[in-house]
Amino acid sequence: MFSLKGKTILITGATSGIGLKTAFLLHELGVNLILLGRNKERLEKLKNLMPNQITIGFEMNQIERIVNLLKDISKEYGELQGLVHAAGIHEITPLRTVSISKTRELFSTNIETTIQLLKACSNKKIMSDGGSVVLLSSSSGIVGEPGIVPYSATKGAVISITKSSAMELANRNIRVNCLAPGIVDTPMSNSIYEKIGRDQWEIIEGQHPLGIGKPEYIAYPIAFLLSEGSKWITGTVIPVDGGYTAH
Repeated sequence: MFSLKGKTILITGATSGIGLKTAFLLHELGVNLILLGRNKERLEKLKNLMPNQITIGFEMNQIERIVNLLKDISKEYGELQGLVHAAGIHEITPLRTVSISKTRELFSTNIETTIQLLKACSNKKIMSDGGSVVLLSSSSGIVGEPGIVPYSATKGAVISITKSSAMELANRNIRVNCLAPGIVDTPMSNSIYEKIGRDQWEIIEGQHPLGIGKPEYIAYPIAFLLSEGSKWITGTVIPVDGGYTAH
């Protein structure tokens, strides 16, 4: 029920953070991976570490190309049985400094890409019936935090997208779920630390009863949601946050 061996699964944002750890875990579990990333150097390193897996350089902000990209991938490598959308951007933007251009960039990268990927998965030639899609929201899509209104809006939208797309794709037994991580030790969180400083960071760290997370803590439930062990779970947001949203 929990085996993923032989399944074809696509991961976006596969060259760093949660996406990278998920790629390593699924590789160990015998998955046929298609790994998307924008950093060519990191993709090359990934290809050397996992020579039997497919790596493709792609900028997710090329919204209009996403569906055709997945069509081409499915034609060459077969239908997908799973998709993990780990790519996204974060921005600390207090309301007094919010710009229209930065807000649009966040919405484009975090929301429009998600919708286009799901549009592709609705095509029977791209994703098999019974497939599983795992999206990444954030704890800030569930509870409020100052300084990240546009970002948290995009992550709240991912939760709504999860629920509605799960209803729409249920007739093909395609499940759509999302995880809402707390602060995880990734390059993205390191950039947050640099912006807010040590004192503020220690406050945030103290709000996670089990401490700051590691990328593998998110990769494990991703693997579960991709497996048949979760076949009766869809349209669900699962906080994986060390207790952050339990307050």
